[in-house]
Amino acid sequence: MKNSIIRLALVAMTAMAASLNAATITVNTADNTNFGAGQTNLVTAINLLADGDTIRFNIPGAGPHYLVSPVGGYPAITNKHNVTIDGYTQPGSSPNTNPILAANNANIKIVLTATNGELTVLDIPGYGTGESAVLFLYGSTNFTVKGICLLGPGGPEISPSPYAVSFAFNGADAAHGGHVAGCRIGLDLDGTTIARFKDAVTGFGPGPINGTVVGVKAGPADSAAARAQFNIIMAMHIPVILEGNNYRICGNFINVYPNGLQDFIADGTGSGPDHTLEAFMEFGGNFHHSLLVGTDGDGLNDAEERNIFGGVTFANDSRLFEWYSGGAPRTNIVIAGNYIGVGVDGVTRFTNSIKVFDGFNSTATVQFGSDLNGISDTIEGNLISMNHPFGDPALGAMSIFGNLSTGTRLSLRGNSFIGINNPPYSWADGTGGRLTGFTNYSAPYMDVASPNGIIPTLAATNTYPTLSGTFAPGIGIYTNITIDVYQLDPEGWENGKTLAWSEMQNPDSSFNGFSQGKKYVGTIAVPNTGSFSVNASGLDFGLGAVTVTVNYSADPAGTTKGRVHTSNFSTPVNVLPGGASSVGLTHVVNDVALWYNGTGSYATNGFVNLAQQTATLGNWEPYIDVLGDSTFLVGFNTFADDQNPPAGATIDAPAPFQRFAVAFQPAAGGAAKIGEHFYTDAGAPYRGPVNYRRQNGNPQRVAGDKRFGAANFITAGESSLGQHPSFQSPARWGNNPSYLGANAYVTVQTHSLDTATLTQTPISKAIDPLYGNFVTAIAPVTQTQVSRTGGRPVVLDNGNMVVVSDDRTGYLDPDGELSSFSIITPSGTEVKSATLVSLGDQWDNVAAFKGGFAVRPAGGLIYFYDNAGTLLGSVNHNTSSGLTFDTGRGDGTRTASDIRSHYVYIAGPSGGQIWVAAWDANTQAFVGKARVDDQAVGFTIDRTAVAVDALDRLCVAYIHKPTVDFANQIAARVLSFDGANFSYLTHSFFPFVNYDPDGILSPIGDFITGAGPTVAMTTREICIAAKMTLNNVNDPALGGNTAPETTAYTVISHPAPVAAPRPTATMTKTGSNLNISWNPDHGLFTVQTRSSLTSASWANATAGNVTTPVTIPAGSGPLYVRLAR
Repeated sequence: MKNSIIRLALVAMTAMAASLNAATITVNTADNTNFGAGQTNLVTAINLLADGDTIRFNIPGAGPHYLVSPVGGYPAITNKHNVTIDGYTQPGSSPNTNPILAANNANIKIVLTATNGELTVLDIPGYGTGESAVLFLYGSTNFTVKGICLLGPGGPEISPSPYAVSFAFNGADAAHGGHVAGCRIGLDLDGTTIARFKDAVTGFGPGPINGTVVGVKAGPADSAAARAQFNIIMAMHIPVILEGNNYRICGNFINVYPNGLQDFIADGTGSGPDHTLEAFMEFGGNFHHSLLVGTDGDGLNDAEERNIFGGVTFANDSRLFEWYSGGAPRTNIVIAGNYIGVGVDGVTRFTNSIKVFDGFNSTATVQFGSDLNGISDTIEGNLISMNHPFGDPALGAMSIFGNLSTGTRLSLRGNSFIGINNPPYSWADGTGGRLTGFTNYSAPYMDVASPNGIIPTLAATNTYPTLSGTFAPGIGIYTNITIDVYQLDPEGWENGKTLAWSEMQNPDSSFNGFSQGKKYVGTIAVPNTGSFSVNASGLDFGLGAVTVTVNYSADPAGTTKGRVHTSNFSTPVNVLPGGASSVGLTHVVNDVALWYNGTGSYATNGFVNLAQQTATLGNWEPYIDVLGDSTFLVGFNTFADDQNPPAGATIDAPAPFQRFAVAFQPAAGGAAKIGEHFYTDAGAPYRGPVNYRRQNGNPQRVAGDKRFGAANFITAGESSLGQHPSFQSPARWGNNPSYLGANAYVTVQTHSLDTATLTQTPISKAIDPLYGNFVTAIAPVTQTQVSRTGGRPVVLDNGNMVVVSDDRTGYLDPDGELSSFSIITPSGTEVKSATLVSLGDQWDNVAAFKGGFAVRPAGGLIYFYDNAGTLLGSVNHNTSSGLTFDTGRGDGTRTASDIRSHYVYIAGPSGGQIWVAAWDANTQAFVGKARVDDQAVGFTIDRTAVAVDALDRLCVAYIHKPTVDFANQIAARVLSFDGANFSYLTHSFFPFVNYDPDGILSPIGDFITGAGPTVAMTTREICIAAKMTLNNVNDPALGGNTAPETTAYTVISHPAPVAAPRPTATMTKTGSNLNISWNPDHGLFTVQTRSSLTSASWANATAGNVTTPVTIPAGSGPLYVRLAR
């Protein structure tokens, strides 16, 4: 023990002495033939090296400086330890500062160019006379080179084989611990000229050369220092070839140009003689322990340790990474965080189709991806694109691995695969010849005799958030089971189908594809029982099917570098939407049917008496909106209580006659009340025939003032009320010939609602807001349909109301159908007369935003107006977004916003999927888009609806058929938008209590169907309405039994509820008055006062809720003021 201590002290003293004696040698000339006084070239500097020395550079001039290799090459650096050659010391140079997933911006000024073919010949053990190097480390440990560009002689077959940096033995002394950092090898500083070596970094000898680092060294968390170590290695026949242990290959662009988005394709000689590749990396000899390629997952500089690999279509060794010679254990192999065949943006794909490894021997222990221990898990996953472009016979259909031996323990977790062939074990090839090997490979870890099979199986029907399936139980010590869940790679799945391999044929003669995960979404631990049924809520199942792998571990879940073996990926399944509770929402109000009691002759709501319900007519969808944040307004078509038209009326459509109604539903829950759409001029509810030209199809509309605390709303519909005697006081229908015979036209009426009692009071008379004041003797171009509520009203943020019409009068333009609008006050007074939007027709695509409104007629443009109706600008929604929304009137596409938002949204079908997109109303610029539906199999049809709350959270409702076995269902999804990106607040779900959960004759949910959804929302609740067949007592287990197309609605909780804002009032005194103001986005308030906080009571100083600002008398004594509603 004493002798050991003495020896350790001597080693420490020796190291200290070396450090104290270390010198800095400065190269001040690029001329390797200049040995004159005062001149130090690199040849001289290398000859002067001693242990611990650093070679720096201070060559005059701006550079870059090209140091041409001397005849016979540079001297070998022999038995010199801890030395550094630092090119970044040259004035004007600087290391890279960008992250690895960005362009490399290193500014290198020192170039060692061997384009003249002069290199140091390596005639030593491990090397031969046919090999040479620019920098030759001969028994020298802990050497570092950084900030240097090295250029080789170039050419396809180079002899003697030139290397950039070579590590070798000198007798018994190996060049351990070498470090190549921040260099550029094979690519000139112009970024285009290739000057390749055969190999970039080599290490050979009679024994192992250990600890070589190419790129980022392990160390303390320091992203700047890590980024400075990134290398660019281009066009090598073998970029890295080493024999030894404990290697780190981290933070490199290999065959990727500095911009990170363009690769140097390795395709044999197809693109030129210097495009050959043997393999990206080769590891040989009987030394294969502890290899790291990529991220080490220690939580320090993990995001900077990825490697980015260019595309390969031909490699001499038919793989990217190769083991050669020797059968030593290949243990502790970590391949993590790399981008292979993909640019730094994660999107740009390179032409690529070569397997990563040919295989591993029976002793190999490999972590390919993450160990999912909670540290840098998302960084550790590899992103790999292969078989791209698919369909080229020369590229084949490669998997990541070629041959995996029995005994290989391979953890394959957290990766993202695009276009791969059934990883990890590519068990199908069309011959059946790989199945036995697959079974043998799996046998050490799982019960291969299990009837469950060695590939996990997901149940045919999984309903979110439940995920169930089976797997082969683990055996031996590998009984800690976890299920990794992934979004399916749809490209690989479809590609594999086209090959029609026999092993992947289904009983119905269809074919499966290649199953692998494109995105890892989560892990769930399960017992080792061979089956599982787990709650996967919170996992992002994405936009299609899901697939799983099973992990067989000897260690508990989450163990760092755990002993884990991963199965192949399951056949994918679509996870069906569940009910509202599946995404954590509750029903504030269970489904409410709005139906007509034919026995009693009245419209009602709630449970349906089937014997008394009158069969509905084929009307358009119901329409809903919200008043403030307190009350949902549900407009619907129903039957006239009085089926007798006025005497002398011209009726083109026979009885039974219809009318409109509106239901008032408290947003927080509670009983609803049926209200009126129109009142007569005498103030009586009008429940008679409303439209003389047709009874089915006339759409009603309703819009509320969304300001918090507001009371006003507007109803609209296509009506013939101008011909009815109950609507003639005062006379207002004689200004033009629209109001004659069976003509029907846009008619509106404004109302107020006491939201506490749900008492409705009409404000204005029923009027035509567009042409009631328009004087002409010319008849409308189109009769009897003069205009219609293909458009709709909206309430602006100042309380005025815009009414948009599908206008067929011809009064603004001879065109027979166009979009127009007018603006009125809540009293019905005209603010802006009928104004042309465009010659396109219109279907409910109007939205009020902060300071204005938007109209989307047919033709593909969104028109933006301010509150006064002045055009601000327009934008083509498809050209700007890249989507293919309907450019007709848009029956299945909707436009929405909120009066507190300056974004306008469109939701609807695009390319057979449901999408939502956003535009900035202030600039009319497109700002973002997202796909809404998340089902790969199945289809969406026709109508979509969207609503927005005050915080730019959206609910999109749409008709959805998860599979062909379903009737149409109403689905929904809630998202948020931050001005640039959409985020999903829920998975898709069925919002109604009444829905079919499985599409199977069960009879649960049978015959339940929905169509024509419409949606409104506050920051706390969401209301969705539709035409449905539902169960009359809200028990879907009994199946649907109401009349088809019964209007129904439901109210559900918001996934991210936020209360209405509490205002901060500002008061100033002017003379004898108090001026009180608050943020107008906080809504309307009643101003209340009192003279003392200990006595008296609060008294209203305003007549109900009012807008800001307010002026009240200050009085002579103390006065306390508050805002209330």
